[in-house]
Amino acid sequence: MAGAIVSLVLQTLGNMLKDEARFLSGVTDQVEEVRRELKRMLCFLKDADARNCKDETIRNWLREIRSLAYRIEDLVETFAIEVASRKSSGHRGVKKVLKRVSGTFAEIRSLHNIGVEITKVKSDLSSLTASLQMYDVRAIGEAESSSAANDDRKFQQWIRQTYAHEVEDYFVGMEDDIANLVSLVIDDDKRHRVISIWGMGGLGKTTLARKVYKHIAVQRSFERFAWTCVTQEGQMKAILQDLLMQLHPQKQEDVKFMGHRQLVQQLHQVQIEKKCLVVLDDIWKVDDWKSLLAAFPVVERDIKVLLTTRNRNVAKKGCLYELKCLNEMEGWELLQKIAFARKRADLKIERNLQDVGIEMVSKCGGLPLAITVLGGILKDKNSFREWQMVNRYIGSYLSKVEDDEERDGGSIARVLSLSYNELPHHLKLCFLYLGNFKEDEDIRPQHLYLLWMAEGMVLKEHQRSGETLMEVAQRYLSELGRRSMVQLKLHESSMSRKFVSCRLHDMMRDLCLQKGREEEFVRVVDFQGVKPQPLLHSYSLTNNACRLVIHVENEEDGAATVSSALEDCQQLRSLFCLKAVAGFWEPQMLWPQGVVVKNCKSLRVLKFEGFDFDGKKLPIQLPNLVHLRLLSLKFCKLDELPSAVADLPLLQTLDLEVKNEIKIPNFETLYDGRRGQTAVTWLKRVGDPLGIR
Repeated sequence: MAGAIVSLVLQTLGNMLKDEARFLSGVTDQVEEVRRELKRMLCFLKDADARNCKDETIRNWLREIRSLAYRIEDLVETFAIEVASRKSSGHRGVKKVLKRVSGTFAEIRSLHNIGVEITKVKSDLSSLTASLQMYDVRAIGEAESSSAANDDRKFQQWIRQTYAHEVEDYFVGMEDDIANLVSLVIDDDKRHRVISIWGMGGLGKTTLARKVYKHIAVQRSFERFAWTCVTQEGQMKAILQDLLMQLHPQKQEDVKFMGHRQLVQQLHQVQIEKKCLVVLDDIWKVDDWKSLLAAFPVVERDIKVLLTTRNRNVAKKGCLYELKCLNEMEGWELLQKIAFARKRADLKIERNLQDVGIEMVSKCGGLPLAITVLGGILKDKNSFREWQMVNRYIGSYLSKVEDDEERDGGSIARVLSLSYNELPHHLKLCFLYLGNFKEDEDIRPQHLYLLWMAEGMVLKEHQRSGETLMEVAQRYLSELGRRSMVQLKLHESSMSRKFVSCRLHDMMRDLCLQKGREEEFVRVVDFQGVKPQPLLHSYSLTNNACRLVIHVENEEDGAATVSSALEDCQQLRSLFCLKAVAGFWEPQMLWPQGVVVKNCKSLRVLKFEGFDFDGKKLPIQLPNLVHLRLLSLKFCKLDELPSAVADLPLLQTLDLEVKNEIKIPNFETLYDGRRGQTAVTWLKRVGDPLGIR
């Protein structure tokens, strides 16, 4: 991942040298020297990253390299901002800007000082490059440097960045399951009031449930429908609210004021009055089912509850329907549909290609998700030789796992991880960024694009003629979907083929979090529910990540949780502070008293969600955040936006998706031309008063 970061910084520095040359006069040569050093270092980083080096010395050096790359980016950007502000001294309001900038950048006020700083970074980079050479990075794990390892390198070189805007729905081997479940759902047998689809993760339980839910016979058999995802956190009140709003839309305004008991009573009553079908997707714990059961009159009325679960003990609470893995030929059929989706309908597949395809399918254990991901890898591989290479790659990868690790579904996880390993640098970063979002969250693509752009992950060099960066970001997301790494949903009535939402499958999210932890990409502090998830909890054990996500469960624990997480945040480039359950209909949580975000001068993204600031100011020193591109106050309550927001020189996006009216000082400075609005969902800065974008 150090290689990905360095590549990103190289792109940023190159853009600044090209677009902001007038503000970098006097340091251009030094910046070019640093760029050359970073380019020289890249060959070592690619080798170290490719070998997934576990040597602690190397890992420490890679950590330093990431830090230095970010440091030089900050230095050059802050210098450009300072020079730009001085050159704008004749413009209205610049005195105010200069006052703030002079206090923030006292340590690099002069050209001499910035030169010294850049020289020091270059010296440190050169020293680290020499250390990597002396340590002989390329010799690490030499036992693994066999012909298979050489094939790995060739395999990586053959990656082709093609983009498609279609979202395919591949479905194989479940026709009988659909028919059986539809029959169970629409019959009147009291034994079938609760039906459980049970099986391991990645089998397609949710896909199957959705097919049944939308089946025409089912739609004709019920009056009201509701679907909710329970997840591991099991936020019972939020789940009950969601169900009641779907089954009784007229009560949406009242739902947010109801307590747990009243929600249960109202849900029970609407199901007495109307014939309802409820789907509880991804329910993990027996206790969660017990907490919800009182809301369903399964004895009194002919309602139906359809569960999907990995837990057999949960499944046994209803009529258990076990979902099986695909057999060999079903798996091969699914692989063909995905791998050859863009090929001619009359394409004839050679026997040797089929043999190697079936062999790869067997390594996926008949798991549809793993086969789907494998198909995404093979979409651009047309020859028998390329398929053989992928097969050898999988085999060598799995054999290493068998030698080094205990396997708990490890082979399937490793097949999934192949899709990550094959991603180009910029898409690896974009994929890891999805780990910032909650489990089973439907992510708005436009919001995601703006976050990627704020962090510089959407590259100008990928722009086609007449294309915006938002459109480039959409191609990035489309490519992740094409590789089956994210689940995309198209707007049903859209002619432009734009996505309405995206999300990660549970197993892909596990992969995302695992890679994010290994690469120190993000730190997640999450103490939701009765027991913290081990993976998320382990995220809080390292402070080296440049991105921090804090999930706050309640006001009592909020102050301690947020304060401890923010103890060391000087290196942060992105900060998410999120109420555990946030939404338009959810009450806000009071921001923890006395907690202030400070010393975060490198922030590009700052996001608060679901908090009530109780008439107080934002708990952060905004004038210091000169690098900030995106500020989000989604579902928050704030009476007045700080006037300092208008002085943030690089601000691109202001998200004020709030329920209350909010006063916006200096509105003309931020305004994008849509007159008459006081609460703006997405307010994008059109012009940059400092000339820097």
